[in-house]
This record gives sequence, structure tokens and C-alpha cells, in this order.
Amino acid sequence: MKKEEVVRQLISILSEFKADDLGADPVEIVPTTIPIGGIPGFDSLLGVVATTHITVAFDIPDDKGVDNLFGNTKQNGEVVYFSVDQIAEKIMKIKKD
Repeated sequence: MKKEEVVRQLISILSEFKADDLGADPVEIVPTTIPIGGIPGFDSLLGVVATTHITVAFDIPDDKGVDNLFGNTKQNGEVVYFSVDQIAEKIMKIKKD
């Protein structure tokens, strides 16, 4: 699967979690969008829920240990959130391993 296809499918999945219907301003999800903080109403809890949807959609087995694709805590405690493009790269790496 090519990266562009992974990005397209990710955008489709993330679109299901948009809060447009909750009165938030609509947001276009693009490869550079960082879902946590970049999509209204999308927080770290929704990131865990969305990760489950993504692992099913991309047929990622449970034994890969994927808990959350949207962020990572560094050793200093700082949390780094990933863009759609970076999440696609993570999915491709997981699928390759």
C-alpha cells in the first residue's frame, strides 16, 4: 500500500471524528493536520478510540502493541503529537515489521 493511500484512508477515518455537528468551525483534514489540537473536539481520549478504528481498518494485529498512534511521550515528559502524514508513516512501518 502506498503512503498516499494510507493518508487518504486515515483522512476518511478521522473525518468520522470531526466535531462539525457540535457547533465547531469546520476543519479540512489534510496530511499536515495534527489531529490532537488540530481537529476541534479531538483529544487524546478520542485518539485512543480512533487508534482502534485505524488498527481494524489497516488489519494491524493486536500483537503489534499499538495503543495510540497520535502522540508519544518523550523521556523528559513532553508529549509530541503527530500529523496525519507522520501517522501514515507509523502505520506503514508497523505493517512492514
